[in-house]
Amino acid sequence: MDFISSITQKIPFCKTLKEFEELLFKHEKIISEILGIPTIKETYFPDYLGLVKSLGAWGGDFVLISYRDGMRKYFSKKGFYTLISFDEMIV
Repeated sequence: MDFISSITQKIPFCKTLKEFEELLFKHEKIISEILGIPTIKETYFPDYLGLVKSLGAWGGDFVLISYRDGMRKYFSKKGFYTLISFDEMIV
């Protein structure tokens, strides 16, 4: 579990989107293995080019996604219309 904590501690200091995505992907894979269930991205969004990270209780009801051009169209085609930007979330 120390590895998960070390990942979490590095996240606020990311300088690039790539670094942020890599850390969150590692975190997601570790939790997936511990729980014995596939990640939300593997299950529902395998063709999305950015990161999709489960939040909350891993039920898929709330996820963090990294920005990519065309993402609103991608998620709306899958029936997900509510996308809240980081700026909107922290206001």
